[in-house]
Amino acid sequence: MDQSYFIPRALGIAAILIVVAFLSRVGWLVPHPKLEIPQTGENQGANLLGAVAHTATTTPAINVSEDGGAVLGDPASAVSIIEFNDFKCPECKLFFQDIQPKLFEEFIRTGKAHLALRNYPMYGDASWRSAEAAECAGAQGSYWAYAEQLFKAQSPGDESIFTAEYLKKIASAVLLDMQQFNACLDTGQYRGEVERDAEDAAAAGIAQTPTFIINGKLFAGPISWDEMKQHVEEALNSISNH
Repeated sequence: MDQSYFIPRALGIAAILIVVAFLSRVGWLVPHPKLEIPQTGENQGANLLGAVAHTATTTPAINVSEDGGAVLGDPASAVSIIEFNDFKCPECKLFFQDIQPKLFEEFIRTGKAHLALRNYPMYGDASWRSAEAAECAGAQGSYWAYAEQLFKAQSPGDESIFTAEYLKKIASAVLLDMQQFNACLDTGQYRGEVERDAEDAAAAGIAQTPTFIINGKLFAGPISWDEMKQHVEEALNSISNH
């Protein structure tokens, strides 16, 4: 039998194996962990796109730390507001654009509260990539500027958004050091941190984004400004009464 046919074929297979090994090393072929997301009611473990008209539900006190999340405000302030966020979540975008500015003016800028953002990627690979990219931007002190651009670019159902190439364009637009950002994103430098956030959320029984924990009290689902203001004021009053 003619052996010359098998030699180039064998070399081609070897080349493919080398490429696969490289991509696995930098993290692109490593699947994200399958989290056991609690199933609750209508959302069944994921947000319903556009379902923003219902009130957040509350549960008894819960122990979830800020765990190094991006913090807006003074971390030593009296009221801790932890948000579990997904950059592909439409309700998270509404909170960021409409409610967070009011929260900042009334409670964060005045030193009464701070907001810690943690990751809970629930919409697949694009959610994971955008969470990791935001952490990479945070390493350069630009978490909130980058987050703002992610939400502006958000397009539910469009999987072309938040590709690695697109995330790098956003980084360039906010004037990050591109060599540092690219290395951070390409090697999955913050994948472990995003995974810890998601695992903590699932362990706490959180089943949707956004979910807020205000001084230990959990409020799941979209939240209005009036509700947020009431919850923060109740936390402040609880502290002053002790």
